Amino acid sequence: MSRIIAIGQSITAVKFFEKVRNDDPDSEMVIVNFDKDLPSRPERFPDFIGKKIDRKNVVYQSESFYKNLRFEVINGKKINRINWKRKTVFFEDGQKLEGDIILVAASDKTSYPDIKGTIKEGVFSLKTIDQVDAFLAMIRRIDTVVIQSSSLKGVLWAQSMIPLQIEVVLAIPAGGILPGVLDESVSNVIISMLEKAGVRVIRDCMVAEILGESDVKAVRLNVNKVIAAESVIFPDAASDMRLFNKGELECCADAVKTNLNFETNLDNVFAIDEMADSCALSAGTFLSDDVRSILVGRIYNRIKGIETPAVTAFPCYSADLLGHDFFCIGLMNCEGAEVFVKYDDEQLLRARFIVKDNILKAAYLLNYSDLETKVTQLVQEQQPVDPSALCPGCLKEEHLLQSQVGSVGERVLVKPEIQG
Repeated sequence: MSRIIAIGQSITAVKFFEKVRNDDPDSEMVIVNFDKDLPSRPERFPDFIGKKIDRKNVVYQSESFYKNLRFEVINGKKINRINWKRKTVFFEDGQKLEGDIILVAASDKTSYPDIKGTIKEGVFSLKTIDQVDAFLAMIRRIDTVVIQSSSLKGVLWAQSMIPLQIEVVLAIPAGGILPGVLDESVSNVIISMLEKAGVRVIRDCMVAEILGESDVKAVRLNVNKVIAAESVIFPDAASDMRLFNKGELECCADAVKTNLNFETNLDNVFAIDEMADSCALSAGTFLSDDVRSILVGRIYNRIKGIETPAVTAFPCYSADLLGHDFFCIGLMNCEGAEVFVKYDDEQLLRARFIVKDNILKAAYLLNYSDLETKVTQLVQEQQPVDPSALCPGCLKEEHLLQSQVGSVGERVLVKPEIQG
């Protein structure tokens, strides 16, 4: 494979290099890292900030790991431009790096919303360990943090900051979590959990301006509300594409155009993680090692000329939400589908199955880790399903509503009281 260049910090890129090295002792592999530190696991950043783990559990591998496998890591060098056809990276110091294969793994900058104040101290995306370190360095000066997000990533950041004894405000632009994937019922469960844990949730709003001189003092929301705050976080902020959309490489607004094998329009140029638009179904949360393995396998097979069977991609999310095992797969807003639900004795929504033509299209589970593998198989293989057999006590939603009848025969809709 000769020389492979990964542009940007990425565990997926490192795992790809590991796979290559196992089969090829001679290839040269270089990571051009925009951070000053070794590659780290973004999915562990919230636990690190929430003091559940220490820093050594965030860094993926030690320096000796890279030396033993003969990876070169270039830290902190600024890229001037990239000649994609020639696979050549030109640095601002005049040096250049030539390769045979390029993996676009991350951007050098974050594209914040187009509002006043995003350059002030205290504004973060928290996508890199450098940003996490900067946030922690000022944590003692923070009384209130405002997080703008409609994703599960934003939810995980909000819950991570609850133990820090600071006020956490979650502004949700879309009004719900993961719009287009989760339906209102599941989104409401998540939001209710956060509120019961002390997070202040404001729906249907976004940050319109960040106030202060050199550092954040307050935010003005687009609903004519001003909140005093010392930090603003945009975990859903897109990658800055200015380094990549010059020249022949085809890009979208916030990613590189790729197919299901993560190939771009140029030979031997691939994009991975958030930089690949074919990873869009994984957007909204952190990549898991299972997803990373899929990316690595498909790119490796493509380079080796091994045919990889086409797959149907489903959004799939798994997380620990305030002590609850949360799992969701598929698009829950499926037109014309039947809905089957189960509540526990405290009226907490534990399961929600979306079924169309007897096929399971999507599912939500809370504290049903024993069902996750089976449900995943059913959705992926589009097998017929009987939700009541899969999850005893599960009822078709209209049956559940009909069972809640008032004394004069009218249907009574009862909003469940969600227990955090």
